[in-house]
Amino acid sequence: MRKIQIAVSGLLALMTVSVVQAATDIVEFVSCPVYRDARAGKKSGCWLADSPESGIRFDISASPVKPDWNYAVLVQGQITDNADACGGKVLNPVRVSVLSEPCPQYRLPAERYPGNPFVRPANIVKPLSVDRAPLKGPFEDKQFHVFFDYNKSFLTYQFGDYQLDQAAYWILQAMPSRVVITGFADTRGITVSGHEFREKEQIAQDRADIIVTSLLRLGVPEYAVATQINMAPEMLPGETDGVSGLVTTSRWRVTIDAYFD
Repeated sequence: MRKIQIAVSGLLALMTVSVVQAATDIVEFVSCPVYRDARAGKKSGCWLADSPESGIRFDISASPVKPDWNYAVLVQGQITDNADACGGKVLNPVRVSVLSEPCPQYRLPAERYPGNPFVRPANIVKPLSVDRAPLKGPFEDKQFHVFFDYNKSFLTYQFGDYQLDQAAYWILQAMPSRVVITGFADTRGITVSGHEFREKEQIAQDRADIIVTSLLRLGVPEYAVATQINMAPEMLPGETDGVSGLVTTSRWRVTIDAYFD
């Protein structure tokens, strides 16, 4: 396995949400999460968070990563017109990153809010015992992305693990001649609610390493794999960031490029 170091200047100024996100219905803020104990069946409880800038309460339940009510969260999401089932404006898509700042635990009763009925996610990794239809060629160069939480290299359940599984299955079927893994870290950062969020440089390598290790364990030949890192990632266009439109969070990723040269 080959390693390539990419040196990218990080001298660009910090960007606020008004710059990096064209849509006016995108919000970003830091807050302590609140749990509403709705009683509409299993997993129907709601996660809420109040924006300190606007005072508006948002429903952040749709995030693939759920809050830990012991800690503050960085919330990034798009306001929708969905019905208020929990007592807050619904954000969807939405990403939640759990921070290290402690918060008091706070739980609200249902207060006649029905909550969100549990729906089985579609992005669940199939067990190895389940047969998959073989992919049909011819195959061409292809790119995949695996997304992470802020400053983390852990593969999120029903999110990053699913994205990795989709890439691995295609690679093992198509058998490209080489696979380049690029780990990104957003060392330029963003400012939200007065907090600066810059990822550590090491995160880029850590993210690349976890993807390489996973692909090798799944059967991708080591001789075909090379890694590189990038400290100033560009944002991906909407609809390709893993959560359908949240451009800012697309910097926290690994890109997998498969080539047939």
